[in-house]
Amino acid sequence: MGMDVYGRNPSNKTGEYFRANIFNWPKYVAVVNKVWPELNTQSWMTNDGDGLDAKDTVALATRLERYLVLHVGAFPPPSSEPHMGHLVLDALTKTGATVTYCGDTDLTVEKLTQFLAFLRNCGGFHIY
Repeated sequence: MGMDVYGRNPSNKTGEYFRANIFNWPKYVAVVNKVWPELNTQSWMTNDGDGLDAKDTVALATRLERYLVLHVGAFPPPSSEPHMGHLVLDALTKTGATVTYCGDTDLTVEKLTQFLAFLRNCGGFHIY
């Protein structure tokens, strides 16, 4: 089970589809709420087709990338260190976001990088 996120007007294959399992999706939403507190993400936890238009998706990607650069350091991570989830989680914890571990479903910089790539190329998205 998970959340299937489909690009509205993808510019390439990266922007067509993004999937997060049911344990990780709330962590993505927590990160989004941290970088854009005014954004209404209440219905993002359901599979009802909510999402963002192209303009807001680019704005979200910009905010998320800026946040990670400021709070995590080198971003994206060097390829020799693909699993740097502890840095992301430490940075988020210090700023008050609640992101919890759930076995092998930790939110990593690599996963956030994939989400950013999707955001930059999806042309808006729907969550199902």
